[in-house]
Amino acid sequence: MEYFEKYLKEISDRGCILIGSRRSGKSYLAEFLNRNLEGNTQLLDAFALVRTEQASILHDSTGKNSTQFVNRELKARLNQVSTASPFTLIVDNAEILLSHISEDLIKKLIESILSKSLRLIFIRNRFVKEGYGWLYLREMPLSSVLPKIEITPPAADESLLIASSFFRSDSVNDIKRQQWLSEWSGGLPGLMFDLKPYTPRELNKKNIPPLVQRLVFETAIDIGLVNPFRRATIEAIFYNRLAPIALLQSPTLEEVGFFIAIGMVKPDYATETYPFNGLFWQNVAASVIKGKMKSAENYAKIAKRLIQLLSRANLSKQIAYELGCKDVGKLPQLFERSYFTQKETKLPSIKLELFLEETLGKVGLRQILRTEGKLVDSTLNIKELSVEVLILAQTEA
Repeated sequence: MEYFEKYLKEISDRGCILIGSRRSGKSYLAEFLNRNLEGNTQLLDAFALVRTEQASILHDSTGKNSTQFVNRELKARLNQVSTASPFTLIVDNAEILLSHISEDLIKKLIESILSKSLRLIFIRNRFVKEGYGWLYLREMPLSSVLPKIEITPPAADESLLIASSFFRSDSVNDIKRQQWLSEWSGGLPGLMFDLKPYTPRELNKKNIPPLVQRLVFETAIDIGLVNPFRRATIEAIFYNRLAPIALLQSPTLEEVGFFIAIGMVKPDYATETYPFNGLFWQNVAASVIKGKMKSAENYAKIAKRLIQLLSRANLSKQIAYELGCKDVGKLPQLFERSYFTQKETKLPSIKLELFLEETLGKVGLRQILRTEGKLVDSTLNIKELSVEVLILAQTEA
């Protein structure tokens, strides 16, 4: 697929760690790289490896024997490494390999990468808690020598191009089916493959076909949207009311991580107008939502005023960095979401005053108040200072 060609240019001489959601086309990408990368290249599917007959025979209740099998297989691949002829190893479903590989083999991989005898390409699913947990710690030595690259959904024109490979006819109806498949999948190649059998033969009606509607409801049940807390989380995302990831607490953080990992929600949902990857996932969310959420208009005014205070004190860029926001202009909507999540939902999140305290400290908070011409009592502690700043934003909003 032409869409995957951009990754050929992004992969460094050492390799990389490619991270994508489920159904984002990771396995298609692995096969594409195996065909198109120059030199001695091998593809290792860790999922297929642990499911081979030999691994099943060796597997016991502790999983130790299958681990030994996986390590032997990986050693056999690494024996092909030669300084005279650089070797590229592509590992699909790499998170499975991470759960089995020994520390000694991790060290050997790093040594081979640094000696330029091995180029390693790890392709894995997003973790539910990306940047935390046991698998993250296992990967850390490798990520110190390999850059991480996000597998992003294709642009609209690229998505249509991928969809055209499923319906090759130039008939008017097939062109409409390509459009439908592109819009419903959000451009995710794996999801396109799953949805292709459900693509309506005739697209003259506006209603969702019964088979598609059934798939939507079944998927909602399969991913646990009947759970009240999970449903409340996806509802807040659906109505663009949920705080950004940096301001979420457990278990809200894990719920959002799950939605991102399965490819339902975009990682940057808090700054996106359309937070879902395609109409399929949007309809899955809508199938469990009852009624409408309260307006966030009042919080929008307070958020806008707070950003004005931060901007005048030259602190908005620092705040944007801490929130992982590349566009300072998006800060008002992030703070609006944070206020709403904190005040109008039961979804655990970090209070804005605590975020300001940890990010700006006493010096930054005093700077905001002084910029606004306020006399600052030197005896005020950090909590009192953050409250003063928020009161100022609320009273003048």
